[in-house]
Amino acid sequence: MPAARALSHLKALVVVGLVALTGTMGVMHFVLTTPFSRIVPGYLADARALVYVSGALLIAGAVGLCWSRTRRLAAGCLMVLFVLLFPANLNEALHVIEPMPGLAPPLFGDSGVLDDGSPVSNQGSDDQGVDLAQDTFRFY
Repeated sequence: MPAARALSHLKALVVVGLVALTGTMGVMHFVLTTPFSRIVPGYLADARALVYVSGALLIAGAVGLCWSRTRRLAAGCLMVLFVLLFPANLNEALHVIEPMPGLAPPLFGDSGVLDDGSPVSNQGSDDQGVDLAQDTFRFY
């Protein structure tokens, strides 16, 4: 029985993690619409509307994962959604699309130093980090 209990706890943790990640990504589709719109392939019409729809579907999927009665349906729908979202992610990976013109996302382990050797910083302060204000990514 202890193994069954441990498996049950692990399953609950996985579900909570999926709900948090999926729900957060859904909300981010509404908060940071521009960067998400930029990765939508050009052959698809109305990128902003597609970002809003995918954000709403991600949030709905996260909500559906919360109840055991709807969990399988929500998981299946999210799997289909992830397949449908794959072209945007592939487009971003193949074309190295910057979130906003002139800004490049930091790579894993980014040093915070520009190509010319100068430090990346928030103008007018000693702050360093990521600013998600006004629907833009600003890395400094």
